Amino acid sequence: MHYFDNILTTALLGTEKRQLTSGELTPDLAELYEVIKENADLDNEEKFLQIASLGYNYRRCGFGLLKKEGIAEVVPHEEVNQYCSDDAIKVLEDILEEESDELLKLWLDLCLGKRLIVHPVLIPVLLSRAAKGKSCRNLIVQSCGKRGEWLINLNKDWHFLIKPEISEQDWGNGTAEQRRKILRETREKEPVNALEMLKTTWQVENANSRAELLKQLETGISDADIEWLESLLTEKSQKVKDEALRLLKMVSGSHILQQYWNIIKEAVQLKREKGFLGIGNKIIVHIQAPVINDEAIYKSGIDKLSKDKNTSDDDYILMQLIREVHPENWEEYFNSTPHEIIGYFEKDEKTKKFLDGIAAATLKFKEQNWALQFAKQSSVFYADLIPLLPVREQEQSIIAHLTATHQMLTWALSLKHEWSLQFAKQVIKLADEGIAQWLNGQYNFSTNHIYNNKSFYKLGIHLIPVELLTELKSRPQEGDPIVLKKWEENTGYLVKLLTIKQKIYKVFA
Repeated sequence: MHYFDNILTTALLGTEKRQLTSGELTPDLAELYEVIKENADLDNEEKFLQIASLGYNYRRCGFGLLKKEGIAEVVPHEEVNQYCSDDAIKVLEDILEEESDELLKLWLDLCLGKRLIVHPVLIPVLLSRAAKGKSCRNLIVQSCGKRGEWLINLNKDWHFLIKPEISEQDWGNGTAEQRRKILRETREKEPVNALEMLKTTWQVENANSRAELLKQLETGISDADIEWLESLLTEKSQKVKDEALRLLKMVSGSHILQQYWNIIKEAVQLKREKGFLGIGNKIIVHIQAPVINDEAIYKSGIDKLSKDKNTSDDDYILMQLIREVHPENWEEYFNSTPHEIIGYFEKDEKTKKFLDGIAAATLKFKEQNWALQFAKQSSVFYADLIPLLPVREQEQSIIAHLTATHQMLTWALSLKHEWSLQFAKQVIKLADEGIAQWLNGQYNFSTNHIYNNKSFYKLGIHLIPVELLTELKSRPQEGDPIVLKKWEENTGYLVKLLTIKQKIYKVFA
């Protein structure tokens, strides 16, 4: 009987009924078994388990892997870039343990920025993460280098991570998604060429395809597109006409916006009147009912009836028109600066409400100068204009104008730049107070959890400056267990994330 069969038989019968002997083993195993049996601290069961373990590994020594015929051996291409340092890998392991997408993105960005790649030991872990979620997917694939590409091709579940390269040659026969991507990317680099590409295949496109492809022209939209877009307003498909009209409303030189502006000029006028007791002059904005003789104006998306009982139909129509036209029109028409124009409308409650329309147009056309003047002068704060403000003015506006904690925290998380230290201190203080309110039962956790536990810090760690570390409270040495728990789950967690962030900058310095 083979020695391993003897081990199996003993395992089945149990050591109380059958004892394995050295003679039932190979000479090598028998010698080891004699050493094990001399250990008086082990009972018969322990002695058997040890020799069984040795026998199992002894049996597997020298086994060859199963080989399937007809498969060519594939090896990864030689790497172009160097591997990152061991210290960087340690920091990456900490990030993966915390499951922080924002810190992972920061790590990958800096790694690729230094023209480095991930060490092979973590490539499978990262690719598995990329396969499960879109966050950082492209960065992960890039950072895994040639070996990552090789592994992706060996695992069918990862094949989708590498999308086939597409070029303008695929424009005529690519999938719908590929064609939209080609048009969008071409539009970003060569707007005129992208328009010509779409024109060449327009007649063979169906209505749905036409509408979807038209959307890609939003990038780089300009006066050069007006003539062709206006020709599409006679298309049979309502989807195509609606999309063409939407794009035309984004170009100040389009015929529809010129029509809107002509109506506005007739309804809104700047007049000079004598001051009190006839002394001096004052400038006022005079508004009358807009006159619309062309029914096509209403068909272009302007509603006739007001949805607000406190706003007349005429004012509602005028407000809609103002929302669509470029704010620069007012500068030329009034021969005034944005600062002065806002002041004119602010003088009277009847005209002040129309600033809502100009603010909406400011957002639509992304007019940064107008946004800044609204922030500085308007008595009404337009939160939607915050992204158009200079970096520090964004922070100042959030602190100065938003009063509800959840609004301030939401806007703070929406910023695209790292917070200043002063702003970070204020935001963290608000977040900490929000958590305290939740612990005291003043918040509904199901609707406010994003602001009331460590997930806020996890979401915003890419915005919080490392310099804040010196400003945070240290761990309480003793005291109320609830206070200690609060520190560990919130401030302590923030300290951990900021420490990792600090290490990221250090290893890629």
